[in-house]
Amino acid sequence: MRRVGVALAAAVIAMTAVAGCTGSPGSSPVPTPPADTSTTSEPATGAPSPTSAPSPESESEQAAASAEDAVRDFYAVVDELRSDPASDVAALDDVATSIALSSRQRQLERERGDGWHQTGETKIVTLDVKGVDLTNTDADGAVAPVVQFDVCIDVSGVDVLDANGSSVAAAGRPTTGWERQTVVNHDWADDPVGGWRVSTSETLGQQPCEADS
Repeated sequence: MRRVGVALAAAVIAMTAVAGCTGSPGSSPVPTPPADTSTTSEPATGAPSPTSAPSPESESEQAAASAEDAVRDFYAVVDELRSDPASDVAALDDVATSIALSSRQRQLERERGDGWHQTGETKIVTLDVKGVDLTNTDADGAVAPVVQFDVCIDVSGVDVLDANGSSVAAAGRPTTGWERQTVVNHDWADDPVGGWRVSTSETLGQQPCEADS
């Protein structure tokens, strides 16, 4: 019986089938957005403090929020597809593109061919925005903004079973680890909210985060 390797991504969830992929899908780098240095004037002494209205989100903040939703959907859809071998792999098109899409398709083909299926769900413990680039362009020169996240996942509740119902996860496998997800929106002009897709994944070598309690 074959055993899956001990590394987190290669062990149970293979969440980073493209380990080592770096860079954004377009030509521009992904800089960290500058801190907000805006100031407000103080009310006159003795004057009642005005009720402050919530600050409107910047375009970068709106993009990061929509891209974060896409990352969460990505993990959920991959979990669902690996848990149900009869589910339609076309669902990947709604959450992934480029290398991330093709690698997940190959992963599912291999696992389903071997009669494997997943149990349990991947938990996102920490999701940090590392950079937003709203000026990134794709190969055709169209604007395709990019957001990068560092994500710590907890797979302590995840297992992969073979056709006989036996676990193929290696004993002592790590149950938490960091991944960098690059998310791109090739439909920015028409769909700035729902056009985000995970394009590349990278395993990070930093210390695991604490498991979600």
